[in-house]
Amino acid sequence: MRGTREAIPLAEHRTRSISRNVRRKGDDECEWLHALQDIRAEHVDRAGGEEAVRVGKEELLAEVTGRRLAELRRARGLTQQEVADRMGVTKGRVSQIERGHVSGQDVLARYAVDMGGCLHQTIYFDDGDIAPIA
Repeated sequence: MRGTREAIPLAEHRTRSISRNVRRKGDDECEWLHALQDIRAEHVDRAGGEEAVRVGKEELLAEVTGRRLAELRRARGLTQQEVADRMGVTKGRVSQIERGHVSGQDVLARYAVDMGGCLHQTIYFDDGDIAPIA
């Protein structure tokens, strides 16, 4: 995942810049879309290809999820050791979970239950529909 984190802010900056320039010139939306696609292709190549981008997205999402879990734990006044004791794992494993190293949804569900909550899952569709599934 070479340079994915660094490429994202650069891509956003270049997208805003091109968006302003294209709109200023009065070009049609198709040209603007092609410019965005070119920028994306450039950054996908720089990151190592589509697979590297997919893996990078998953890693970032896992990291964000882990940080959110840590925030929730702290907000509930629990220590990593207390959550570890409830889950029947080590404090080190809780630390791994809170850094995004989660092996599956069952781990998230156990973490939620052992903090006194319940994990709910929802599907968000492109057409705007939202469907809770668990």
